[in-house]
Amino acid sequence: MWHKCTQKLQKWLMPDARSFKCLGISILFHSVLALSWTLFMVPAQGTPDVELLDVGFVAGSTPGQASDEQLLEEEDTPQDFSQLSDKLAQELTESVATDDSEVQNYLVEQKQQVAAKKQRMAQFKNQQNTIKGRLAERSKYGTLAPRTFYGIRVFERRMVFVLDISGSMDLGEARIQLQNAYHALNAAESFNIIAYHDAVFAWKSELMPATAANKQDADAWILRLPGGGATDIFGAMQTAFTKAWSGDKAETMYIVTDGLPTAGAVQNPVQILTAVRQWNADKNIMLHTIGIGPQQDKSFLESLAGQNRGRYFVR
Repeated sequence: MWHKCTQKLQKWLMPDARSFKCLGISILFHSVLALSWTLFMVPAQGTPDVELLDVGFVAGSTPGQASDEQLLEEEDTPQDFSQLSDKLAQELTESVATDDSEVQNYLVEQKQQVAAKKQRMAQFKNQQNTIKGRLAERSKYGTLAPRTFYGIRVFERRMVFVLDISGSMDLGEARIQLQNAYHALNAAESFNIIAYHDAVFAWKSELMPATAANKQDADAWILRLPGGGATDIFGAMQTAFTKAWSGDKAETMYIVTDGLPTAGAVQNPVQILTAVRQWNADKNIMLHTIGIGPQQDKSFLESLAGQNRGRYFVR
C-alpha cells in the first residue's frame, strides 16, 4: 500500500515536456504584467517643458494678488478699463492732430461732394421748372392726348415734319405715318411739312393751324409728291429752319431718312452738323431723327439729334 502511494507521488512530481511549457508561459505572462505595472505606476522623470506656465504662488502672496516685483514691473500699465480708454483716446487725438494732410484731404473731398450734390439738385430743380412751364403752356389747350409718328409718341404742339422721299424710301408707308401724326393734332396746334430728295418741297411757307381744311390740303399735297432721286439733307434742313419761325414758332422737328447725304450744296455730315448748330443757336428747337432701314448713317443721325436736345430712333 505504501509502495503504491510512493510510486504515484513520484510520477506526479516528475516534470515532463508539457509541464515545462506551462511553466514558461506563466513566467512570460508575469514578466509582462510586472513591466506594465512599472511603466504606468512609477512617476515619470525628466526636465520641465519651457512652454508650461508656472502657476505656483510666491511665498507670502495670496491667489489673485501679484508680488512686489510684478507690481513694480507693471506700474506703467493701466490697471483698469477707464485708464486704458483714456490712453487710447489720447493717442488717437494726437495721431489725428499730427496727420494734418490726411485731414485736409478729407475735408476737401467732402466739400467737393457737397458742391456736386448742390449742382445736381440745382439742375434737377431747373428741369422741374421747365417741365412745369411747358405743362402750364399746354394746359390752355386742354388735356394732351399722345400721338405717334413712326411709333414715336408726339407731345409737342408746334412741329415741322422733314420727310425723305428719295428712291430708296417706302413712300406709301411714309405718307401713312405722316397723315396719322398730323391728323391727331387739334385746331389749336400747328405744323408744316418739308419733303426732299435731290430737290426740296415745302407744304407751306409757315406753320399752319391743324384745322380740318388744312389737314385735307396736306393730304392732297403729299399725294402729289414725286418720289425718287438722291438725298439732299442739307437743303431740307436749311428750308426747315427757314420755315420753323415763320408764323408760329416750332418746338420740334422730326427728320426722317433712310440713307446718307448724297445730294445738295453740302454733303459732308460734319459740315451739315455745324450748319444745323448755327441755325438752331437762337431757335433752340428740339430735333428728333428717325433712321429707316439698313443704309442709314447712324453716327450722323445720332449726333444730329444729340447736339440739338433730341433723340435718335431706329426703324
